[in-house]
Amino acid sequence: MSTWLVPLPQTRRWQMHDQSGAHLTDEGFALLFEFSRGPSFAYDLKTLRIVMVNDAAIAYYGYSREEFLKLDLSEIVDSAFWDAVQLQLSSKPLLFNMDLSHTDSAGRKRQVHTIDRALSIASHEIRAVQVQDLNEIDDLRQAARRQLDAVLNTVLSMMRMRDPFTDRHQFRVAALVTAMLREMGIPSEESTGIVVGATVHDIGKQSVPSEILSFAGRLSPAAMELVRGHSQAGFDLIEAIDAPWPIAQMIVEHHERLDGSGYPHGLRSDATLLGSRVIAVADTAEAMMSHRPYRAALGQEPALAELDAGRGLRYDDEAVTACFTVIRSNDFHFPDGVL
Repeated sequence: MSTWLVPLPQTRRWQMHDQSGAHLTDEGFALLFEFSRGPSFAYDLKTLRIVMVNDAAIAYYGYSREEFLKLDLSEIVDSAFWDAVQLQLSSKPLLFNMDLSHTDSAGRKRQVHTIDRALSIASHEIRAVQVQDLNEIDDLRQAARRQLDAVLNTVLSMMRMRDPFTDRHQFRVAALVTAMLREMGIPSEESTGIVVGATVHDIGKQSVPSEILSFAGRLSPAAMELVRGHSQAGFDLIEAIDAPWPIAQMIVEHHERLDGSGYPHGLRSDATLLGSRVIAVADTAEAMMSHRPYRAALGQEPALAELDAGRGLRYDDEAVTACFTVIRSNDFHFPDGVL
């Protein structure tokens, strides 16, 4: 292995400490650091001088190893972010994450996400930095989203042919959820994931016989159990998909209630995701306001009365408030089409 460690006085062992208390010897940490796929470097907290750098960082920043080890942290961090970095370092945290700009050997600004961890080396305070290029992260997210879209669109197309009623219901619930999240001020990335969850929240009904889904009368207890199994079936179907959001968890939780009266697990209070609670409210509103195979639409006011009666008890209070605002707005109308 090439020499890449700047010698420190009386240093015999490297130890890396994290919240679990784990540590590595100098040899073990050196190997882990050197062969890390992503750019990584370490610096002395007192002098800010770079004391370690791996091959990936050398390739990413364009310096030779010797050049890199003559730098200090302030020569890598874009000056516009230097005060923010110093503020983080002033409290000496075990770990912190930042999105910022780094400057490479050609003076180009590189948008990066950094994970900065504290190390203890004899009497020296050292910090190790893992670097992720934000453009690469965005590319990976977009590729994952395209893959997710392809899989979900295939499954939704199958559902549309087999059970157009449920497909239409999901589409309308997703439209209501979108408006509710906007009213609640949920950030766009989180909001997107919740809307995707709403769009497929009943996907587990693929496991329910179509004659039960379209039955016009009161279902038997056994048939009702099959219908209730759709939440878990949807989770089982989606769980293996590499999604950027917890879609499977929202699917399995959308019939849970704050008081534990829901299914399939009887979860109570805020044990469920916010997205699950928002979908639960929108699902209830749309179902009561729409025609079902076994009954005519109950209408807007009975739906809102049910939500109001269960506000803070069965249904998330903030989600109910957003639903009331959206449904009573002149700007919102349920779409009649399907995806």
